[in-house]
Amino acid sequence: PSLTEVGGYVGIQYDGALADISLPSLTEVGGDLGMSNNGALTNISLPSLTEVGESLSIIYNEALADISLPSLTEVGGSLEVFGNERPTSVSLPNLDTVGNEFLVVGFSWKGAQTFLADFSVASVGGDFNVGVDVRTNEELAELAQQMISAEGVLQNVTMNITGGVTDLTPLSGLKHIKNGGFYIQETSNLVSLAPLENLEVVDGDLYVGDNEALTKIALPSLTEVGGYVGIQYDGALADISLPSLTEVGGDLGMSNNGALTNISLPSLTEV
Repeated sequence: PSLTEVGGYVGIQYDGALADISLPSLTEVGGDLGMSNNGALTNISLPSLTEVGESLSIIYNEALADISLPSLTEVGGSLEVFGNERPTSVSLPNLDTVGNEFLVVGFSWKGAQTFLADFSVASVGGDFNVGVDVRTNEELAELAQQMISAEGVLQNVTMNITGGVTDLTPLSGLKHIKNGGFYIQETSNLVSLAPLENLEVVDGDLYVGDNEALTKIALPSLTEVGGYVGIQYDGALADISLPSLTEVGGDLGMSNNGALTNISLPSLTEV
């Protein structure tokens, strides 16, 4: 309870029975601060922490749902929150500066709404990206209405379509996923990607996998993917048609699609 400062790094990880971290007087960490792979962790209390000199990571703590760092103002390196229980709350009310990338993944749509509404960080030195799980048609309609611009741009959001989503019609106006990725995975009744006919560019990754009912992937306007493209474990998928795709910035992989008989990539010049 009396620890106020650590000049180097602080690492708390792989403590399987650890449920609670309480450092009530800690104000500054000179190096990295990492809390990861603590399967039973449900509470982190760092009420006085104002500064982390290098990177801050809170990752792969499967039971952790609420994260609050009320006094934190500055992170010198990157700030990463992912692999935890689907966050219901990430509160960083006084954060002003992140020196490198700022990545928060796994939000519900409601949680992302709250986080983005309160987001007021003045300076981010790298990419800023929020990962959102969309599990129902209703959530998808809300996200599209509130987050996609009139020009068809979804910015700083990586969208993960999953669960009970069956209809992508709300995304019919989507043209560009800017500084974000697009995942469509682990759906049971999503049959068609046809409403994505106007999607032209995905700056990050594009992944389509483990969709039980999906029979065809046709993205006629897609020209460029900045990250990787992965299409795999879609058991009913028979046809992939990406007629305008010219460039994939990362890997391109299509695997373990048992019914796949046709792949059409006539314009692809570079991977």
